[in-house]
Amino acid sequence: MSAAPVLDKTAADDATPETLRVVQARHPWRWAATAVVLVLLAMAVNALVTNPAWDWPVVRRYLFHPSVVDAVLFTVELTALGIVLGFVLGTLLALMRLTRVPLLTYRLDQLAWEVPKDSKITAISAPADIAGLNVSVGSGTNQEKILLDGDRQNRAKGLKPIQVQYYKQASDTYLALKSGRVDAYFGPNPTAAYHAAVSGDTKIVGTLSGAGPTLQGLIAAMTKKGSGVAEPVRDALNVVIENGTYAEVLKRWGLANEAVPESLLNPPGLPRTSG
Repeated sequence: MSAAPVLDKTAADDATPETLRVVQARHPWRWAATAVVLVLLAMAVNALVTNPAWDWPVVRRYLFHPSVVDAVLFTVELTALGIVLGFVLGTLLALMRLTRVPLLTYRLDQLAWEVPKDSKITAISAPADIAGLNVSVGSGTNQEKILLDGDRQNRAKGLKPIQVQYYKQASDTYLALKSGRVDAYFGPNPTAAYHAAVSGDTKIVGTLSGAGPTLQGLIAAMTKKGSGVAEPVRDALNVVIENGTYAEVLKRWGLANEAVPESLLNPPGLPRTSG
C-alpha cells in the first residue's frame, strides 16, 4: 500500500500572487454548442434567402401595401393613445388612493355602438335591437356587464342570444368589424367617435350611459382636498358652459352628446352593486 502524498504547506504558504500560475477554466462543450447553433442559424438564413418558395417579391408587395401600412400606423396611433390614457388614468387612480379629493363633473359618461359604415343597422337603443348580433366588447369592462345584462333580458323574452367576441387589440376589433366577423362594437364613446371620424369606415348608431340604462354616469376631475381649487375650476367650467365655448369644443371632437348642463361639485356617487 503506497503512502499518501504529503502536501508541502511551507511552499503553499510562501507563494505570492506573482508566483502563482492562474489557469483559465476550459469549457469545450460550450464552444461546441455555440458552433452548432451558429451552423443551424446559417442554414436557416440560407434557406430563408435562397428558397424560391418564399417568393419574396410577392411578400414585399403585400408587406408594403397601403392598406397594411395604414393598419400598422393606425395600430401605432392607438397604442400611443392607450399609453397616454393609461399613464393619465393610472396617475389619477394613484392620487385617489393617496387622499380623499373633491370631484367636479365636466362630461357625461357615454358608451357607443359602432358599426360598419355600410351596415344595415341604423339605430341601437334597446337590448332587443342587438338580439342575434355578433358583438365585440372589452373583457372585464363596465360595458361588458351592461351588454351581458341586456343579453339576459333578451333570452328571458325568448329573443336570439348575442354572440360576444373578445379581442385584445383595438386594431383586431376594427379589422373584425370591417371584415364582417362582428356586427357591432360596444365601447367608450370618445374613442369610438374619434375612430369613426378619422377612419371613415364606421358610424355611431347609438349611445348609452356608462352607468347603465337606468342611471346617467358622469365623468369628473379632481383636485387636492383643501387646496381651494375645486370651487374656482367649477365656476370657470360653468362660465364656458354658459357662453357656449364648452359646447363648441365638444362638438369639434364629436362629443356633443356628452355635454353637461352645469359642472357639479361632489355629485352623488354610483350605487354599490353586488358581485
